[in-house]
Amino acid sequence: MEQVVSGAQPIDLSAATSSNNIEVPFRPGRNGFGRPPDSCPQYLFRVFSKRSAGENNNEWMRASSALGERAGVFTKNPAEVAIVLNEHLRGQSTSWRDPFISWTTSFLFALRCAVYKSYYEMLPMREIFLCMAATDQFATGTFLQDRFLITEFEQKLAANSGISTRYESQTREKGGLGDFGCLRSGIYYFGEYLAQGQLCIKDRSCTVSCDRIFHDLPALRPGIMKDPKSWAKETVRLRNAFYEGKPKPIDELEVDAAQRIVANLPMPYRTPMVVYLVSLQPRRCSEVAKMILDKNPTEGNRTTPPALAMISAK
Repeated sequence: MEQVVSGAQPIDLSAATSSNNIEVPFRPGRNGFGRPPDSCPQYLFRVFSKRSAGENNNEWMRASSALGERAGVFTKNPAEVAIVLNEHLRGQSTSWRDPFISWTTSFLFALRCAVYKSYYEMLPMREIFLCMAATDQFATGTFLQDRFLITEFEQKLAANSGISTRYESQTREKGGLGDFGCLRSGIYYFGEYLAQGQLCIKDRSCTVSCDRIFHDLPALRPGIMKDPKSWAKETVRLRNAFYEGKPKPIDELEVDAAQRIVANLPMPYRTPMVVYLVSLQPRRCSEVAKMILDKNPTEGNRTTPPALAMISAK
């Protein structure tokens, strides 16, 4: 499922642009670094709990090193950034220097992250939260694909440099960014993006506790909570339906389940979230579009039909 109908409306930024809104977009393209792609997915997801690093709530996302930090990573010692980036991506970062905040384009991956966190952090789903950010409400460069950062910083560390991880000391070749980048080039790529420093997400996102999602989620994606110990591997297994199976018709029970999940979300996010929910299984674009118009008949009376957005739940 790739093309879907988006019903998002412009969001008021007045509350998010105060003098306290200190954000640090990525600024590559100088000092020997390349230029990143101009495009960014329309929506990104982040799953967090009280045990997530930094500060995370429905108004702010702050990395561990965000307090008082305004310099971007492209202005810092590139070898040090390479080490911290490697630690962050491997989930092994214990350093106060970590400036990164993780996001993903994959709704399925985000949901599996919630299952994984609930199990390993021993937290109920009501204490785990999903944030959906509208990227067009942020400055250009706020979010950057981690694969770009891997490519840019991978060669900034000398080949014989030692890398200390949580478990052991390794060399750059065996435990560095190049090695991790190999995972991102195959089936273990889940559309990861990074922000740096801190983000004021108020009025530019919606946040919902995961118990509100998972209560009705099995009706939309059976097996979504299977094997809570696995995150990436289980996401890959669930993705197989998109490559091996035929599109599944949308039935009324699935639509009702999706509508219940989004009932309390801010209006601009309801239609996109419904699309993500029904797209957890392979669907035909035309059928998703018809479902949206059937549930929102006023859309058909507009001079300009809803825009088609390239998003994918997988």
